[in-house]
Amino acid sequence: MDDDGQMWGAGIAQQAGKANGSDADLLLALFDKHRAVQLKRYMAGQMEDMEGAMGTLDGPKGSAIITERNKVALKVLGDELIDGKKKIAIFYGAGHLADMEKRMHEAFGLERSGKVQWLEAWNLRLPGQDAKPAPDADDEKSDSKKKSGKG
Repeated sequence: MDDDGQMWGAGIAQQAGKANGSDADLLLALFDKHRAVQLKRYMAGQMEDMEGAMGTLDGPKGSAIITERNKVALKVLGDELIDGKKKIAIFYGAGHLADMEKRMHEAFGLERSGKVQWLEAWNLRLPGQDAKPAPDADDEKSDSKKKSGKG
């Protein structure tokens, strides 16, 4: 199936589910006494839906949009490394990152280093709610292995 077909299917599934934000949810957020937080929560749900749609594109064949752009970016990365460059940045959207990480590992043997650090981008708590500590990335990996029976 081509990218348009995959996105069309993801759109239909999203409309059918409406788990992350219906029109009524938006109206309720607009009239809530904590409107700013509720609108952020609504938008977070919409972003989660977009992430799911990006996952639809990242199938066995990958997305032509994502994989082809990543291939070009990593070819340029390779050329820059051959030229001796030491400080290089690649700016891409989040939908590219899973494929990009896989390709960087395969092509260059690169791996993440250091501890993953989580930063709060949005405070989605209602006034009076305390912040929970960010999960430890290593703990998340071991928890997911336990749940899947791999650890």
